[in-house]
Amino acid sequence: MTGVLVVGPVLAGVGLVVGLSSCASVPPIGMSAAPAERVRELPNGEYDLRGEATLWFDEYQHPFIEASHDEDVPYLMGVVHAHQRMGQMELMRHLSQGRLAELFGPPAVFLDASIRAIGLTTAVPEIEKTMDPETRAWAQRYVEGINDYRRRFATAPIELRIIGLSGTEDWTVADVLAIGRLGSADVSLALWYSMAALRDRPGFEEYSARLRGFHDAGRASFGPMDATPLDAIMGVSRVGSNAFAVAGSRTASGAGMLASDPHVGMQIPPLWSVIGYSSPGGSAVGFSIPGVPAIVIGRNENIAWGGTNMLGLSSAMYDVSSLPEEEFTTRTETIRVRWWNDREITITESPFGPVVSESPLFRSLNLPKTALKWRGHEPSDELTAFLKVMRASDFEEFRTAWESYAVSGQNFLYADKAGNIGQVLAMSFSPAAGRIAENGLFADPFNPDHAWNGEILSTELPHAINPDMGFLVSANNTPVRTSPRVSVSGNANDRFDRISDRLWNGRSITLDELADIQLDTYSEASHKAAQQLLTLIRKMPSEGRLDAQRTRLVDAMEAWDGWYRAESSGAAAYQLVLHHIIEMVYEPRYGPEITQHLRRSVAVHDWVAEDAEDGYIDDSVMTRALVRASRDMRDGMVWGDMHRFVMGHPMRRLPLVGGQFRFGDYPIDGSSSTVLKSAHSITNKVHETTFGANARFVTDLADEDENYFVMVGGQDGWLGSENATDQWPLFREGRLVRVPMRVESVRESFPHKVELRPRAASGERGDR
Repeated sequence: MTGVLVVGPVLAGVGLVVGLSSCASVPPIGMSAAPAERVRELPNGEYDLRGEATLWFDEYQHPFIEASHDEDVPYLMGVVHAHQRMGQMELMRHLSQGRLAELFGPPAVFLDASIRAIGLTTAVPEIEKTMDPETRAWAQRYVEGINDYRRRFATAPIELRIIGLSGTEDWTVADVLAIGRLGSADVSLALWYSMAALRDRPGFEEYSARLRGFHDAGRASFGPMDATPLDAIMGVSRVGSNAFAVAGSRTASGAGMLASDPHVGMQIPPLWSVIGYSSPGGSAVGFSIPGVPAIVIGRNENIAWGGTNMLGLSSAMYDVSSLPEEEFTTRTETIRVRWWNDREITITESPFGPVVSESPLFRSLNLPKTALKWRGHEPSDELTAFLKVMRASDFEEFRTAWESYAVSGQNFLYADKAGNIGQVLAMSFSPAAGRIAENGLFADPFNPDHAWNGEILSTELPHAINPDMGFLVSANNTPVRTSPRVSVSGNANDRFDRISDRLWNGRSITLDELADIQLDTYSEASHKAAQQLLTLIRKMPSEGRLDAQRTRLVDAMEAWDGWYRAESSGAAAYQLVLHHIIEMVYEPRYGPEITQHLRRSVAVHDWVAEDAEDGYIDDSVMTRALVRASRDMRDGMVWGDMHRFVMGHPMRRLPLVGGQFRFGDYPIDGSSSTVLKSAHSITNKVHETTFGANARFVTDLADEDENYFVMVGGQDGWLGSENATDQWPLFREGRLVRVPMRVESVRESFPHKVELRPRAASGERGDR
C-alpha cells in the first residue's frame, strides 16, 4: 500500500567506511529484553500532558492509550512510536528527505541525489502552511511526544549506535509530512521505469502490447464492465494488498466484517505498528506507520476501513527535449556527506516538473530530456483525511473524509456495525494522466490532450455501497472501469477471483473464515498452466520412456493441487519446468532483459498456458524442459526448499556486523499470485522473497473487542527485545492476536501499564 523503506542496497555499499572502532563498541544483539523490561523504560511520572493518562501494553507490547484529554492522544502516539521504532523512524526521515548520506556516507549519495531530483518533498512547505489547523495541532502534539521521549531517554537505537551516532536533531511537523510523502510515492512511476528500461530492446512493442492486454482483462471490483466517462465528470466539476468487506446480510453476527492484509517489503521491524486509543473524542485501534500520527488500517466504534494500492495514475513523464531553454530553471542543493566532502547537485525544473533524466537513477535509461509531473508535487492533505476517517460514523462521513486526499491512489473498503459495506477511490485524478498512459511511455507537452489542467477529487470519483452480492473485494485490481483509466493497469485476476469465490460460497461468514482466506495459497493461473503442460506431456511420443528422474518430476506435477504450500513437491516441480520453458521459449524471442521482466510478472502463467494450448510450446521444448528440470529436482525437494524468507533488518547488509541483524532463514508459503502473497521471480535457484503479505487484520463490527492482528516480526523495533520477532511464529501458523478497543477490556487483558500525569506548573514541579 505504501512506500517501502529500501535502504538495503545503500547499506551493502557502506563497506569499511563505517569504521571498525564504532562497530566494535556495539554489543551483540540478543533477544533477551522481556516486555516488562521494555515497559519499565517508560517510567511512571510527569509528561507534557493536558490530563492524566495510562499507557497499557499486552504481552506482545501492543500499546493502548487511555487518555482523559483528546490532545494527549497524538502526543502519546509520538511517545510510543519513538519508544518502539525510533531507529526505523530515523531511517525513514532521512530517506524521505534525501539525507541518507548524513548517516551512511558516500554510498548513499546516489540515492539522495535521485530522491531530491524526483522532488519527493517539494510540496511539504506549502502543505504545512495550508493544512487544516486542527490537523496541524494534532501533528504538532505528535512531534512533541517524539521529542519529549528523545530528551528523556537518551539511549540511541542500535541503528544509529552501530554507525557511531548517539542521536539526531529534533523532529518537526515537516518531518512527519515528508514521511507521509514517502508513503505516497507513485507505484506507476516504478512500473514506468521498468518498462522504459526495456523500450529499445527487440520485441518490446510486442511484449508490452501483450502485457497490456493481460492487465486490461483484469476484473473490476464494482460497477459495469463498460467505462465510466471521467472526461464528462471533469466537464461538470471543472476541475499491494488484499482487502475485503462482508455485509451484515452474509455474516454470522449480522454486522459488517472487514479483512485487510497489506503487501509491502518484508523486513524487521515491519512497516506497521499496532496502536489503540480511547479518549473523550472516541476510540480506535489499528495499524499505524511509525512517523505518521494516524491509523491507516483499522476501526473505531462504528466503522472499519482497509485498503489496497490502486496503482493509480498520479504521474506522467513528459518529453521536454523540444522546449526552448528559457523555459527551464536550475537550482543547486548540497548533500551533506558523512566521512567525506559534501556534494553539490544541480536540479533542473521545467514547466512540467523536475527534469529527472539527468538524475543518477534515470541516467542509465538514456532518456530524452524527460520531466516528471506528479500530483504529489502539489499540496494536499492526506493526514486530515485519515483523522476524519478515524472519527467517521457512517459511509457518507467516510466517503467525504477523503476529499483532501490526493496521493497515492488507494482503494479503501468500508464496513460498519449496521451491516453496510462500501468502497471509495481515494486519489486526486487528472484525466490527462489516463490519456497519456493509453498513448505510450512519454507525454507530449504540445498536445492539449496531455495538458494537466484540472483534477477530479476522491468525492467525485465512482464509489460503491451495499452491492447485491453482499461483499466487496480489492486485490490491486482495477477498482472500476473508467475512460480514461484511473489506474495504470489492473492486476491479475488470481487473488481477486480466489477471494471472491470463497466469499461467494459462504453464508453466515465468521471472522475465522475471513482469517482463513488470508492464508489461501491456491493459484488458479499456475494450476491451469501446469495442467496444460501435463496435457502436452501425456501426448508426447516419448512419455512411456521417461527415466526415473523425469517420472518423479511429472508425478509431482500430476499430484499438485495448485496450492503453494512450503511442503509441496508439485509447486517446486512446476516452478522448475516453468523456468526452463521461459529460458527456451521467451528468452530467444525477447532477449534476457525483457525475459527477466516476464519472470517477475504474474502474467507468465497465463502466457504459458495459452502458448502450450496454441502449440507455440511443442514436444521438443517440453522434452528439453523436463530433462533440465529433472536434473534440478533433488530427492524430496519441496517448494520451501527453494522459496525462502530471510527475516532480517535492512542493516543485515552491512559488512562485518550485518549478521547481528539477521534472525533466521525460513521456508515460506505462497507465491506472487496467491492471496497469501510472497513475491518471487521464476527461477530454478533458491531465492528469497522480500515483498508480500506482511501483516493481517480482521474485525467484526458487532463487537468492539473483536479485532485481530499479526505482523511479520513483532511490534517492538528495539533490537534486543523479545517482541521484535515474537509474532513470526504466529504469522507462519496463521494465528492472530486479539486487541480489544473497550477500555474495560484493555484493563482486564493488558498486563503492563504506565501511569502518567501532567507536569506540575512552574514553581510546583518536584524532582522531575
